[in-house]
Amino acid sequence: MSLEIVLLLLFQIACGALYWRLGLLLSAFMAGLALGSGLASAKAREAYARVGLLVILASLAALEIAISKHLGGLSEASLSTSLSLFPVLLGLTGLAVGAAFPLACEGEASVVYAADLWGSALGAFLTAAFLVPLVGMRLTVQLAAAVLLPAAVLLLFKRTKA
Repeated sequence: MSLEIVLLLLFQIACGALYWRLGLLLSAFMAGLALGSGLASAKAREAYARVGLLVILASLAALEIAISKHLGGLSEASLSTSLSLFPVLLGLTGLAVGAAFPLACEGEASVVYAADLWGSALGAFLTAAFLVPLVGMRLTVQLAAAVLLPAAVLLLFKRTKA
């Protein structure tokens, strides 16, 4: 969620206004969610859930690190570049989140979904209200990447069901 908020803020910086293309940006994220959840089929979930989640965590962390290194260029992108680049970045973010959700749902999906919604709301609030204003976008994105590390470590040491 932090990455999505930062990408929306960067789009606003690059284009001067966010509201006129918000539908495009959110639709790109939602399309990525749908595609990602479709790709994480039941067969893949059973056989590759742990590896899939580790790949997704590593990919998201790499994307966040790359974005943090190129914040200046992203914020200075032209309108035509912004209209193609930011939907792609948000779509990739949605793809990762959409694929991770079914892979993470071993038990009752409603509990995982509720935790996901609460985490998203908290992440968006903390990012927009505190992190970006206090530490800036670069450190916010780097912190979002760093948060993925403990999740990956916990996933590596999690016991599988026998």
